[in-house]
Amino acid sequence: MAYHFAEPERLSGRALAIAGILALHVLAAYLLATGLVQKVLHDKGKSLSVIFIREPEPPRVPPTPVTKVDFTSTRVPAARLPVPRLPDPPPDVRPSPAAESANAPTPAVAPATPDAIRILGKNQMPDTQDYYPPALIREGIGGAAYVRVCVDEAGQRRGDPTIEQSSGNAQLDLGALNVARHGRYARAVQGSTPVPYCYRFHIAFRFR
Repeated sequence: MAYHFAEPERLSGRALAIAGILALHVLAAYLLATGLVQKVLHDKGKSLSVIFIREPEPPRVPPTPVTKVDFTSTRVPAARLPVPRLPDPPPDVRPSPAAESANAPTPAVAPATPDAIRILGKNQMPDTQDYYPPALIREGIGGAAYVRVCVDEAGQRRGDPTIEQSSGNAQLDLGALNVARHGRYARAVQGSTPVPYCYRFHIAFRFR
């Protein structure tokens, strides 16, 4: 019975290689951990200071100076031409306004026109035959007279009637006055104001 020992030797070499690699990893991890802790402890004892850096301000640009232009210096003076002298005007011989107003005729002021007189109602005269003298009727004598009658503001007769123009016969004139005495007269107004008024009647007598 034959035994082979070459396989165990091969396995031990590979194991040693793996163990060496693991040892290197462990050592590297230890060194890293130890150095980092020391660095943290070392940095912990130091105080931190913060420095604020101010941004630089932009440079100030000085304002552009404004140049004042004198336009009067560039104005070209116009050439002056000689002005011809005109002859003096003749003296004004017109009268002054005060003299004209003194010599002007004063306009006549027209008087105010009064309101027209209106008659309210109608005059009522009796029949002339009632006052015709009978003797003149028998004789066939007739005629006419103009009689004036004045009334007050109420239309009432004021005073006795008067003969303005005779008929030529005293009896006929008396009959005409009697007719006027028994008449009824209308009122007169001027605008809206009652006024006295006088009427003129033509009273005729004619035999029938």
